[in-house]
Amino acid sequence: MPLRRHPGLALWIVLIVLVLSWSAAGPVAAAGQGGQPAGTDQSATNLKMTVIPGFGGQAKFGRWVPVEVVVTNTGPDVSGRVVIDHLEANSGYRTEYAVDAVVASGSKKAFLLHIPFTDLQHAIEARFISGADELASARAQMEAIPATDVTVGVLSDDPAALNYLGAITLDQKRRVTVVHLQPAQLSRHVGVLDNFDLLVLDNVDTQAISQDQWGAIEAWIGVRGTLAVAGGPNARKTLAGLPAALLPVEVDGTAPADLSPLAVYAGKTMPGATAGTVSKVKLKTGTTIEVGRTDLPLLVDARIAGGHLLFFSADLTLAPLADWGGTTALWTKLLATKVASASTTAASAQVLISSKMAPSGSVSLLGTPSVAYALRNLPVMDLPSMRLLGALLLIYVLIIGPLNYFILRRLDRRDWAWVTIPLVVVLFAGSAYVFAFKGKGRDVITNNLAIVRLDPGVPTARTQTYVGVFAPSRRAYRVSLAGDPLVAALSAFDAPPPVSSGAASGGAGPITTRISTGSSTTVEFTDMRMWSMQSFMVDRAVPSQGAIESNLRTGPNGLTGSVTNKTPFTLKDAFIVSDFGYTSLGDLGPGQTAPVDLKLTAVGGSAYGRPMLTQIMNQYNPKGTSTTVDRELNRRRMLLEAAFGWEREGRWDDDRVVVGGWVYQPIDQATVADKPGQDYYLAFVGSPAQVSFVDGKDLLIPDGLLRPTLIEAKSNTAAHNPDGYAFSDGSLTFEAVFPVVPRQLSSLIFWLPNAQNGPGTVALKTEVYDWAKKAWVAARLDTSTVDLGEGKGLVSPDGRVRLKVTNPGGVWFNLGEPMISARGKVK
Repeated sequence: MPLRRHPGLALWIVLIVLVLSWSAAGPVAAAGQGGQPAGTDQSATNLKMTVIPGFGGQAKFGRWVPVEVVVTNTGPDVSGRVVIDHLEANSGYRTEYAVDAVVASGSKKAFLLHIPFTDLQHAIEARFISGADELASARAQMEAIPATDVTVGVLSDDPAALNYLGAITLDQKRRVTVVHLQPAQLSRHVGVLDNFDLLVLDNVDTQAISQDQWGAIEAWIGVRGTLAVAGGPNARKTLAGLPAALLPVEVDGTAPADLSPLAVYAGKTMPGATAGTVSKVKLKTGTTIEVGRTDLPLLVDARIAGGHLLFFSADLTLAPLADWGGTTALWTKLLATKVASASTTAASAQVLISSKMAPSGSVSLLGTPSVAYALRNLPVMDLPSMRLLGALLLIYVLIIGPLNYFILRRLDRRDWAWVTIPLVVVLFAGSAYVFAFKGKGRDVITNNLAIVRLDPGVPTARTQTYVGVFAPSRRAYRVSLAGDPLVAALSAFDAPPPVSSGAASGGAGPITTRISTGSSTTVEFTDMRMWSMQSFMVDRAVPSQGAIESNLRTGPNGLTGSVTNKTPFTLKDAFIVSDFGYTSLGDLGPGQTAPVDLKLTAVGGSAYGRPMLTQIMNQYNPKGTSTTVDRELNRRRMLLEAAFGWEREGRWDDDRVVVGGWVYQPIDQATVADKPGQDYYLAFVGSPAQVSFVDGKDLLIPDGLLRPTLIEAKSNTAAHNPDGYAFSDGSLTFEAVFPVVPRQLSSLIFWLPNAQNGPGTVALKTEVYDWAKKAWVAARLDTSTVDLGEGKGLVSPDGRVRLKVTNPGGVWFNLGEPMISARGKVK
């Protein structure tokens, strides 16, 4: 049957050939990015490597760790890269951290890398790679500083300065770990400084500390770090490079002084000579004298956001303090009041190590699993609409059945069905492919989620940015970042499965991510599958670009005042929240002010996490109105889970009131190399709210704003959980510090939320500490409150109050996070 006699059939055949050819010419996966070309044969070079991880081989588990790799070259010049493989414990996937390295002949050179300390093996291996050749390697073991320990970094010309702090034991079992640092070892990354609870500067040349290092210290203090600076005859050297913002006094020469008030403060006598040389100082606004007189203060304290600045007028390493046996008592008190209790949740978790059970919650460096799901929450990841698929299927059935039959019968060519039916099948199959491929897209998609903390008075903002890269085709993808931030790969859910010698057999799986640092940073995903996503986290401090200012005061039922957005961003759906209240502020543009009337309703603990998280997340329940709305609300909820959830890193623990909003602009720009793409941005920008508890001379602290810290747990069963504290025997002791020292109180009430059917189910014994009598006195527990009336003698001269709750034993009791309300007058 010649085709020229049947032009219609010929046309059908041509169309079939074109469709099949077009379908076969689908996208071809781009070639993966190759590795570095092999250089000259340098295998004969004589390289020796030494790995120095952490701070003298130790660091806190779950924190960022600096790793110094020293390379000694006794052969010819060599170039390549120093790499460290980081193993993901759960899956066996590996992340390669690398820095370019050139080591001249006869030289020794040090290279610095930063990795997350999350490998339970605590072993770090570094290799020198040139091309495809491994020229040298070295291995070192990490020692984890217990999370319950207080870590003190000491910068001093005396290599043994303050070593006696290591003999201090806090709350029975908590130790103090002393780490000696040189200025060059002080990190420029605030995330690395999170290993420390206290930094001490004493007789050290601070001019050797760079501006970037000072910026990291200031950001670290803002999130509850403590910096102590010593004066005395060597103060000029110690203060020479110290920024004025980090010095709570103005120093003007030296003078002799009696240091015995420090002994009184510590509760230990100072036998023998008590005279010493101190710095003459003038207090700055907002500074409190802890020890000494107004004309000659010996120890002062100032607050920067959530942290402390301490200044000793005397040198801690000189007589008479160096010879005084009471220095441990002095530091024990300071560590307990200024350092260890800086964060309520962290301190409570630390205290529980003295019991038989450790805290049940864990701190996550990389965020919660919610972040990974939020990064995948993109329109391109949605399944096709069921209505659309149903419509396409119906059209397909109509065309291949009735429509095809009636057209062929009308043309009297029903024998053509053997051609038209396969043609329709091919066309619809091709259409489905095109629909799917176009739906996913050819562009690389990056999803950027950020948590930004603005601390009042701190010029830098702490940011954690989570970046997900969606791959339209199988290949390697490289992402560029400005500068050298801390970067960690997140779990490689979409990576190729590990090889058989991987995690399942105790070995190492494939390298899924390469992170290279230098003047800029690149993150390379080595082999991404088509339509998959891999992600990483960026941790750094950036210029704050303004602040969210709050002017709030307490009232009988909550907080009133105003909030002003002094950032360059529009805060979408801004809000102010506490553990016991939430108020929407609407959209706040740059410079706009919103009134605040936040009602506080004291409620019991929640089984789903911290009450503050619950307060926020309850506002973002998807309504089911549309996929777009639901997706956005879920992204917000997941990001809040990373900031305020149980597995958070603890940066918002003590912030009883937080103001914030949503920003749809890039915070930390990530660029995929050589590939056009779409970018999605969402950031939570928040700040601790500033609250005044005093109106004239009246002091008013409503429920929910003052939380005691657990300072002692004498129990065999005590454990910390999302609902509070569970224990079946022994006692828990809590301490609260008033924001302003009251002159007198008309009311002082402890409120003990209970998640176990009310306190009447267990005969709890409650006592408060009488500072005048120096003894515990009984206090009646009525319903869920301990009403102390005027509370005479129950508040210490520095504004502390203590409560002891004892369980007689035999019945488990779940005690929610206690709180205090008070009314009175201030000095």
